[in-house]
Amino acid sequence: MEWAPGAKGISIFGDFNGWNRNEFWLQRNEFGCWCITLKALEDGTPRIKHRMKYKLFVVGADESRMDRNSVWASWAIQGNSGLFDCVFWDPPVEEKHVWKYKEVRSEKTKESDRIYESHVGMAHEGGGVC
Repeated sequence: MEWAPGAKGISIFGDFNGWNRNEFWLQRNEFGCWCITLKALEDGTPRIKHRMKYKLFVVGADESRMDRNSVWASWAIQGNSGLFDCVFWDPPVEEKHVWKYKEVRSEKTKESDRIYESHVGMAHEGGGVC
């Protein structure tokens, strides 16, 4: 699901479909949210598997066409081109992260920690627009 009220169309594409921008188009609801349910493969496995890269293809209100990253991506990696790709994160139980060290922050520190918002690629060396 993505919220893009001004978009004319959005598709999802990536490793799971040979990077075909025209295969899986999302449907827009009355609130500007674009949604899709990708059915499992015939063998019952998920279509998008753990660590597969993906992106969104957005058709703008002005008919512009652009590849974008999902705001819901929990992991993104930078490719050789310098651009980022979303990576689907759904590890099997044996790959779940195990903490090596117990927390060292005090209860007071935990109360004061705040991260308002963070976006991959917004802050980088060299300036320019992301």
